[in-house]
Amino acid sequence: MSIKKRNKKIATMNYKSLTISLATTFITGICAAQTNQTAAEDFKPAATTQPGKQYPQVNSERRVRVSISAPKALKVQLDISAVKYDLTKDTAGVWTGESAPQDEGFHYYQLNIDGASIPDPGSLYFYGASRWGSGIEIPARDQDFYALKNGLRQR
Repeated sequence: MSIKKRNKKIATMNYKSLTISLATTFITGICAAQTNQTAAEDFKPAATTQPGKQYPQVNSERRVRVSISAPKALKVQLDISAVKYDLTKDTAGVWTGESAPQDEGFHYYQLNIDGASIPDPGSLYFYGASRWGSGIEIPARDQDFYALKNGLRQR
């Protein structure tokens, strides 16, 4: 093998090694960032929460927090946007948890208690997909721009 071919082969191997190293570092960083996320603690009852109830709630990051008393349950999940999030149980048997950030707008969701899907008793109920279910409104970041002022929409 000529020196020129050998040097080209070494350069190609170094390039491949560098590419694999960078890709691994990038993917590891993404995975670490996703698992270490903590929600901003500015949750407020959603516009679709039943009067007098505290949950469901939404925060400034558009995360949804739910809570339900189910002391005998073994597993409770929030099912929203085709993703299930595990809730944690406290000593009183109340399960609480939150989702990842959601898109702005209206979302149907449900709670799964030991595999049974139920509507959230804290949410108003909405009819869609041939059934009644829980719904939550994720406010738009620019909602104040569209708010009515003195009965008229400001431009």
